[in-house]
Amino acid sequence: MHHLPSIVILVTGFLAVGCSRPSDPGGPLCPDCNIVMISIDTLRPDHMGVYGYDRPTTPHLDAYFPQSSVFTRATSTAPCTRPAVKQFLNGRFDPLSTPLPLVLSLAGYQTAAVVSQHQFVKEVATYSRGFDHWDLQAEEEVDQHRMTRRHARQVSRRAITWLDRSRDPEQPFFLWLHYFDPHDPYNPPPRWRRAFDPGEGPRLADGDRRVHQLAARRERSMLWFLIDDIFDEADRRRLRGLYDAEIAFVDHQVGRVLEAVGEQDLVEDTIVVLIADHGERLGEEGAWDHCYTVEEVETWIPFLFRVPGRTSVFSKQLRQQRVSSLDVMPTLLDLVGIPGGQLALDGRSLLEEGEGRFAMSVWRDTVAVSSTDHKLYCSQVGDDCLVERFVRIGDGVEEQTLPATGPTYQALLSELEARRGLHIRASEIAEESLKQLQALGYTE
Repeated sequence: MHHLPSIVILVTGFLAVGCSRPSDPGGPLCPDCNIVMISIDTLRPDHMGVYGYDRPTTPHLDAYFPQSSVFTRATSTAPCTRPAVKQFLNGRFDPLSTPLPLVLSLAGYQTAAVVSQHQFVKEVATYSRGFDHWDLQAEEEVDQHRMTRRHARQVSRRAITWLDRSRDPEQPFFLWLHYFDPHDPYNPPPRWRRAFDPGEGPRLADGDRRVHQLAARRERSMLWFLIDDIFDEADRRRLRGLYDAEIAFVDHQVGRVLEAVGEQDLVEDTIVVLIADHGERLGEEGAWDHCYTVEEVETWIPFLFRVPGRTSVFSKQLRQQRVSSLDVMPTLLDLVGIPGGQLALDGRSLLEEGEGRFAMSVWRDTVAVSSTDHKLYCSQVGDDCLVERFVRIGDGVEEQTLPATGPTYQALLSELEARRGLHIRASEIAEESLKQLQALGYTE
């Protein structure tokens, strides 16, 4: 049976696998490849083995993605799911454009999505554009915290069923999977809880009554997971252990999908990309959760991109530069040989080497423009963006506030000015998303 090349994308990072059919010199690297896009909600790179974490949270992903596929300075456009997902699916800050699945569908791809995310229910038309098969949880499929009840096991089972029974082996396909599990409240299945939960403190992740009583006693209006000072060190160790357990559970389930890809002889025809929508605060600056700032802890994301048969599509120098979640769409189109020039994408293909890559994140009234090791923050006021601070950044942290001077500062300032119209529109979109989340009681 003839198999067309495939691309698999995981949103929490990028993977790249080689194509069984060699491309012409100077042509696309993986023409007609299938695409599997996997995004993992709230996944921090520094809690993954492939990024150096010392706990065995991601053994399947660690084995599947070589170091040559790991981007160490990837940034999300927003610290919250709604805007972040719209933007990486469109390659633009403005989601009212032609999304990746629609572009691929028009090019002859089968398109399918299996999604665990309660926030998409009210905006199905926005997220489902271009998908022939759209499998989202039902509106009533939420738990006592008003979060999704479709767990990783169900996402993987449905994805494997689609691969096995619904896909046409004579057509390339695009499959997007979104896993919700690492999102709070952290409540992993027993097998993974036993492996990572230190067993100290109350059962905080289960919405324990004691937590809410403590919060009420301190007359706080925020949800329990935003208030660090009600926890002692045992509580914090337990919460972080439960978060790790959720990641390990998802890793196991993603491994099932990757195994199914292998069983169907698609590995040599498939590019796999893994990315997260945003990061997560685990007690940093006295807070838990996300959707609050564009600081590194909330916007630094895993970014893994493995292309079949090619161990070093992306140079080490590029993989250490700043890249954006907006770069997913142009990179995929570039790999499979679909022209994207008319789409006016805000992202930039990772096949374009060279210095001077920047990333922009926007949330509430704050805009951040970052290079590999520096970040410039400003406050959006009308058409102006007033500089707040200039910082040196590391892996998920801000290391030092710097004087607003020097060539790097000037380069970021120039990039901000060059993107003036873009960051104004991005701020408007962030404000719209924030109002929607506040209406749901999701954030303040």
